[in-house]
Parts: sequence; C-alpha cells; structure tokens
Amino acid sequence: MGAHVLILIISRGILAPYDEVHFNSFLISNFYTNFLQGLVLIGTTFILANSSKAITSNPQHHLMEYPFLVSLSSWFLIILLAANHFLVLVTGLVGFSVTLYVLIMMFGSSPQTHGTDLPNTAHEASIKYFYLSAFSSALILVAVALIYTTSRTLVFPEVQLILSRPITIPGFD
Repeated sequence: MGAHVLILIISRGILAPYDEVHFNSFLISNFYTNFLQGLVLIGTTFILANSSKAITSNPQHHLMEYPFLVSLSSWFLIILLAANHFLVLVTGLVGFSVTLYVLIMMFGSSPQTHGTDLPNTAHEASIKYFYLSAFSSALILVAVALIYTTSRTLVFPEVQLILSRPITIPGFD
C-alpha cells in the first residue's frame, strides 16, 4: 500500500509539475525541490537527535556550536537545492562546504589521540578540504563568468534557452 502511495505522489510530480519562482527568479519551488528539501530536514532532525548523546559525553566539544553548524549546513543545502540562478548555486555550494570543513575540524582530536604525539589528521583534512574548496570555487566562478559572457544571463532556464539555439558562424551559413 505504501509503495502505491509513493508511486502516485512521484507520478503526480512528473505528470503535473509546477514551478514557482521566488525572489526575482533566484529560487525555484516545485515538487522535486520540496521533496528533497523535506528529506534534508528529516535527515538533519535525525542527525541532531542521534548525535546528542555523543556530543554531551565528550567534554572537549562545545555543545552550542554543533547544532548551529549542522542546521546552517542544512540551510545552505536547502538553498542549493532551490537554486535557479548560478550565483545562488555558488553561494549555497560554498556555504555548505565551509560549514562541513568547520564540522570536520571541530571533531579533530579524538579522545584516543589527545595528548599523544600522533598527528591530528582531521585538522589536516579540513585544511586540505579548505584549499581544495577554494580552488574549485574559483574554477566554478570562472565557468560562471564564461557562461555569463556567452548568454548575458545567469538564470538557468534562460541560459538553457540561449545555449540550445543552433550556432551560426558568419560566412559559413
């Protein structure tokens, strides 16, 4: 019975999609974005509910930072899912990655390696992730700039419409 309801809901989204554009076409709302945003919120609730015991049992971690960072990362992921503009996409991607490497660094020293001579691999990983994220964000911004110079817009449907036209080269018609 539950599978039939799920198939009905998904087919309703496929057969009757609706797109609502918000904030001057920066964000879009349709069945798929709402469904995936709901999954993100359910996952965030599940993560926060199941990690409370582990956070309170470890005295070296701050209790207020973890739920804030997890909620902030889920907010950036929701923005990333609703993006209808390249700048919103880049903002959501960068914000989500920044909160992730702060979370990685926050849990850097485990109780087993605290006070020993072993290297702190989580701090090294978050710094490497930061550099990789900065480099990839720069490449994405260069690609967005190239798309803008080609199409003179950054809204996804307009870019798709402009780039789907056949290319005409003067002199070769």
